[in-house]
Amino acid sequence: MKKLAIAAATAAALVLGTAATAHAVVKPIRQTDFIASLSDTRATGSYQFLREGLRVVTQGTTSTDKVAEYFAMSGSLPTSSSIEWYGTVAQPGIQIVFDFDSTAGNGNDNNILVGESIYAGDWWLTGSSSQQAKDVAPLTTPGSGSMWHGTLAQWGAALTTEKVTAGGFSLGSGVQGDGVIRAINFGADSYEFTDQALPPTPPTVVDAKGSYTITHKTAKRTQVKFSTQPATTGTVLGDKARFKVTVDGTRMFKVQLGLGAQAKYRTSFKAGSGKHTVKVVLNGDAVKTFKVKA
Repeated sequence: MKKLAIAAATAAALVLGTAATAHAVVKPIRQTDFIASLSDTRATGSYQFLREGLRVVTQGTTSTDKVAEYFAMSGSLPTSSSIEWYGTVAQPGIQIVFDFDSTAGNGNDNNILVGESIYAGDWWLTGSSSQQAKDVAPLTTPGSGSMWHGTLAQWGAALTTEKVTAGGFSLGSGVQGDGVIRAINFGADSYEFTDQALPPTPPTVVDAKGSYTITHKTAKRTQVKFSTQPATTGTVLGDKARFKVTVDGTRMFKVQLGLGAQAKYRTSFKAGSGKHTVKVVLNGDAVKTFKVKA
């Protein structure tokens, strides 16, 4: 794609709804986060993920000049929303997709509210939305993007059982624009576009599982058997199973067993005559204290 060259450029954060709040949660959005079933990017519209934003371009003013994409959201309707746009005066509108009654598959799942700068905080419902959503519209008068419209606060009061499923944007159709969306904000959540790869997920590291048996063998000796469990598929285990044995508070010996195939170790110790407290510690955690009599 050619270098970004924007005529009549603007750098604005369009706020739709009540005053924007500080962003408590920042959620990176990558291309794999776009919901294919909701996508409406047409032949002469395109987008490109950048390190710090999403470039959106429509080539002309025809019906095929449109870019509309969506990403997963949840919860109830936000009370505010804004878009951080750096580009032409013609800029994308913000979109909220909701299920009217939080029941999937009954024909009122994908209702779409649209917030555009031209309507100054008045959000309109798309014509393809369900009749149930249209029936509770706060306003049904001309002058907005559709006959069903109202502020986010008004929609929130009217929709008592809705469940938000996605957020997104739309540039076009029939609108020529070129710019970068840095982020779309809904309430305290900021959805930031980036092409940076997800950081690698560190493996879950757990200490080896160990087991032991202790048997009083003779009048003055006690036998101890240790073993580790085989590694679990998909889990990276710690490097050793560490056993430590003390008798009456005095360390007798330490044992380290490797992992992978099941490891075993057997030993015995002399505690002397009388009653003794034997303590076994596995990976730093005391697992057994018991009495022996020699």
